[in-house]
Amino acid sequence: MTYLKLREYYEDIYDKSTVEQCRFLHHLKLKLTDKDIEDAKLTPEESAKMQEVKGLWIDVVQEMAAFFAAAERFNKKEAWIEKMMVEDKTKEHILATAEPPSKAKCRKCSSLDLRIVSKDLWHGSKGKDNRVLFMFSCNGCKTKTALYDDGEEWIVEPTRCPLCNSERLTHIKSNEYEVLTLKYTCGRCDNVWEDVHVYGFSHVLPAAPSIRTMTQLLQRISLVKTMLLCYHILMRAMVFGDTASGKSTFAEGLGEVFDIPVIHLDKLMEQVGRDNREDINAHIHQEADKEEWVIDGNAFTKDPEYRIERADIVFAFDFTRFATILSHLARHRRIQSDKEQRLGSNSTELNLPYFIPYIFKVFPPRKKAVIEKATSMDKDIVIFNRKQQASEYLASITR
Repeated sequence: MTYLKLREYYEDIYDKSTVEQCRFLHHLKLKLTDKDIEDAKLTPEESAKMQEVKGLWIDVVQEMAAFFAAAERFNKKEAWIEKMMVEDKTKEHILATAEPPSKAKCRKCSSLDLRIVSKDLWHGSKGKDNRVLFMFSCNGCKTKTALYDDGEEWIVEPTRCPLCNSERLTHIKSNEYEVLTLKYTCGRCDNVWEDVHVYGFSHVLPAAPSIRTMTQLLQRISLVKTMLLCYHILMRAMVFGDTASGKSTFAEGLGEVFDIPVIHLDKLMEQVGRDNREDINAHIHQEADKEEWVIDGNAFTKDPEYRIERADIVFAFDFTRFATILSHLARHRRIQSDKEQRLGSNSTELNLPYFIPYIFKVFPPRKKAVIEKATSMDKDIVIFNRKQQASEYLASITR
């Protein structure tokens, strides 16, 4: 395998990550309020002028933030490319000079009569990078044996379903930008998840900038005093999906990251009364009419689409039926043992006569209809098929 590539290869990768970062900055919705202007301690004349142009100011901030981000990336480009080329040249040297372990023997018949089938650079094995893995074939019994260059045997642990621990799995493999993605499906409980293995650059495409990074970028805009203003994100995020999927935990995390209020519809309905559809609908409309919110919950018989119309982004938790019922049972067990407290509701009942038909028959078509409605409205939609994806999303925007 050739690690060191032409310089154009590294330039293309770096430029793509720069484009992705600038697109993120353009996508953000910024808002400038009267309090922001007041906190900037401007003169009366400057404040009056800022009030006149604050609508145009938003576009200026986003354009200049993207400009500074691109300029900063450009300044670091040569150093990054040189670093990557040196690292890849080192990897090639390690692979070329690696010697097979002495006295390698077949793991089945212990024969020393082996031939080398392949050798590859291996990453992340027990915290050790850049180890060389030799694959041997026994000339006698034809058994394959894999050994690292230090003599340690490579042992493959079976992949199991994280929900039911079954080994009855099928998988689909995709490989792009030196990132191997394995999408597994459990044959027992229909759980679907992905394992991602990076065997090239671990930081080819950086995560979207955090709010802290955005603040640093905007603070560098100092053309005039009126540009030294605070900002915050304007966001209306709708979170919905399967029961016990982690919606409320994700909504709380999203609200904390962007410093916007979180409304849990289950708690709202418990306070108003679940059968009081008109009052629930009025409360939802009242909350959705506000400028910033994270609304967590379903309640689509009370509010079929107003939240979708008002939302800037929609987060859907789309689990399989079996994964959902297992999560529901596991959550009930944790609540009963005082290991967990529900965030979006005060209810602690298992209530299987209600939840089994709801999970298997009632909610799936509603969920599908909401996703289709959001798509038809051209809304940004993020779909999570397992809890780990939601956790990774939050981690990526708080980095």
